[in-house]
Amino acid sequence: ILPKCTSLGSGAFADTNITEIVLGDVYLPKYAFLECTTLKSVKAKGLTASEKAFYGCTNLTNITIPYGVMSIGEEAFYWCFDLESITLPDSINSIGILAFFCCENLTSITIPDSVTFISNGAFGGCSSLNSITLPDRAMSFAFDTFEASAYYDDENNWEDGVLYIGNHLIAAKDTLSGAYEIREGTINVACCAFSVCDLITSITIPDSVTYIDRSAFGGCDNLANVYFKTTDGWSVEDGYGYTEELLSADLADSQKAAEYLTDTYPDYIWTNDSVVSGDIDGKDGVSADDAIYLLYNVFFSDAQYPVNQECDFNGDSTVDANDAIYLLYHVFFGEETYPLN
Repeated sequence: ILPKCTSLGSGAFADTNITEIVLGDVYLPKYAFLECTTLKSVKAKGLTASEKAFYGCTNLTNITIPYGVMSIGEEAFYWCFDLESITLPDSINSIGILAFFCCENLTSITIPDSVTFISNGAFGGCSSLNSITLPDRAMSFAFDTFEASAYYDDENNWEDGVLYIGNHLIAAKDTLSGAYEIREGTINVACCAFSVCDLITSITIPDSVTYIDRSAFGGCDNLANVYFKTTDGWSVEDGYGYTEELLSADLADSQKAAEYLTDTYPDYIWTNDSVVSGDIDGKDGVSADDAIYLLYNVFFSDAQYPVNQECDFNGDSTVDANDAIYLLYHVFFGEETYPLN
């Protein structure tokens, strides 16, 4: 029991026979508990797990990462076979390479809204992981982040050769061919998601997509046409400070759009900051939920239910409950009958 301990040396308890430890607000350096195969319980007021901190702790069953921790290090819980549950706080912003690789008894994971980046293979080989909850917003992760997990390996979770988790497109199989239309409501496309799809010839990207990760369409040698439902507001960045806004006219040209994605800017991150008319909560595209959200905004407050656009949808110069009703009509009866002002 080390309740006042705030730091440990590299490999402090590596390959020891401890079974339980109680710590204070502590930073765990590399290899802190490397291959402590008897360790079952860790309690800490605060805990930052760096590279391989719990690597090979095969009897560790559960752990709670306290609020304030901002990242999980590379291979931090690699080969923690008996790890059944992990609680991540809403302060985590990144999860490192192979962080939870082969945690074979982990059955579910909820990624908090604070996370913006999950690295390669972070939950790979988690053969019991069949429940994955991701934030309902754009974030960065690779196609192999969940590879060989129970969710990834379940054919019932693949739709026509494409794997989605919530509103995130994760990966596509090499059998995908011809024309493919990304599912409406999809927010982002994972890094290298279509990298093995050399038989695909065209792709349609709905207006709900706001983030396309690096090399999402790398390897699509026969991709001749890309149809963006929204061509305004797109920009690319190389991750080193360079950004470039793309012309709407260029993306409206399906052949040029395909060239941009596969050849001109294949290793760039694509983002779209434009606001879709009617999608006032910024989730899932335009739906009945937006109308309900607008009612809350009207009857409660902007502070509690902020909107991201002007909401006078019926054009009467007033934002009120009638605009929410009009938005519902738009959702159920269509743009031609009920166009948004």
